[in-house]
Amino acid sequence: MQFSFDSEQQEFAAALRRALADRAPLTRWLTPGAADGSWRLINEQLQAGAPDVPEHAGGLGLSAVELAIAAEESGRVVAPVALVAGMGITHSLLLAAGEPAAGLLEEAVSGRQLVLGADPAGAWIELHLEAPSTVSGSFYAPIGAREADAVLALVTTPDGGRDLVTVDLESSAVEPLEGIDPTAGSARVTLQAAPVTFHAPDIDDSVLAAARRRARLVIAAQALGGARSCLEMTTTFAGQRVQFGQPIGSFQAVKHRLADLFVETELAATAVYLAACELTGPSAESATASAYDVASSVYQRAARDCIQLHGGMGFTWEHPAHLHLERAQLLASLLGPSSPAERYASALGGVA
Repeated sequence: MQFSFDSEQQEFAAALRRALADRAPLTRWLTPGAADGSWRLINEQLQAGAPDVPEHAGGLGLSAVELAIAAEESGRVVAPVALVAGMGITHSLLLAAGEPAAGLLEEAVSGRQLVLGADPAGAWIELHLEAPSTVSGSFYAPIGAREADAVLALVTTPDGGRDLVTVDLESSAVEPLEGIDPTAGSARVTLQAAPVTFHAPDIDDSVLAAARRRARLVIAAQALGGARSCLEMTTTFAGQRVQFGQPIGSFQAVKHRLADLFVETELAATAVYLAACELTGPSAESATASAYDVASSVYQRAARDCIQLHGGMGFTWEHPAHLHLERAQLLASLLGPSSPAERYASALGGVA
């Protein structure tokens, strides 16, 4: 099987890359407190924040391949957490929930920012319904909580069902938390008899599994984009930095390191786009688990190599290399702390 983008997919990727490089470069994060317009650029102007969402819900109605392309290009410039939370997690759950959640999906695509919580094992949090329409509880939101408009949550009803609801953050306490990635918007959210709005009933494990598969694909593609950005940045620097009268890229140790990283990045790209092609097929679970593990591991290595091969300047806050390392660590932790071998064995039905 030979896979390559068609002409429209190539133009889609190129247009996204040009726009993001020009109007939302990686270096935008180096100015503390600076406004980041990349979320609006991607969602409103480029309309690329929901490539595979149906057109009637405000998306482009394309395939999972275009979804991976958009995620990869946004990963190159360290996508704003609102995009990671939306494209990667919120849209995934709402799409999996189907028609009952269609109205909320359209709101999310149009710009309503929703945040999902997670327990320490990386599973999506479930709250218990106290009264007919209120919930209480405290949970950790790893990304996007500070900018969100509402909490998207699963609640366990008295009859043992599991419903999808939203909780307005105006009735919640949001405590900002510091983490490895200062741009993540992490927070602890505390709900105290907060009113809920019901959207979709009877969310079963198959819905959550489908949502998690799509989320893995998006996060893996963003990690791939980050890894490719690191590789390109490091290769360019290695061709410019001169030591002993020669570019350091001519030294065997540097050449081999970059060559190995190139091979690993291409293997990650194969895993990511295979997962995109298999997203609705019988191998989706193993394909997305493999893509997530391979791409997130390569991204972490690429970010570390980027810092080290830039020498002393790579370790400074003024250089953007650390932004990739922070995001690489964040993406690798979003779907739980278990090892890649454990996740992959689980995807294969528990067979190691």
